[in-house]
Amino acid sequence: MYSIHHVAVTASDFEKSLEFYERLGFKTLIKRDVPEKQKKIALLSLGNLKLELFWYADFEDHPESRDTMGNSVKQVGQKHFALKVDSLQEARVDLTNKGIELVSEPDIGDCGYDFFFIRDPDGIWIEIVENNTHA
Repeated sequence: MYSIHHVAVTASDFEKSLEFYERLGFKTLIKRDVPEKQKKIALLSLGNLKLELFWYADFEDHPESRDTMGNSVKQVGQKHFALKVDSLQEARVDLTNKGIELVSEPDIGDCGYDFFFIRDPDGIWIEIVENNTHA
């Protein structure tokens, strides 16, 4: 009955973040400047996942909430989103070639899958997960 529709991210630099997500393979479906609301918005797509990218002239930034891997999973609230890949090694090479820094070494999560993290230009954590399980 339910399936994922989109993830929403607010950026401090709209064009820089848009370019970052496009390097990850997202395609821009909609890109709008809404001056009467002092905002910009884009809708991007990667497979079945949609990403709403927002920018507001009066954005608020709280980088301390993004300091730890996965955003301190003991604290209540949204932490990160994950992108699934067939090969973690191929993803590492691809991201490195695209100039995207890996911010953690590959590891096996408690749910049994291999993963590592990258961060977007505003420090939002993105988990890269291999489509496997060791559980």
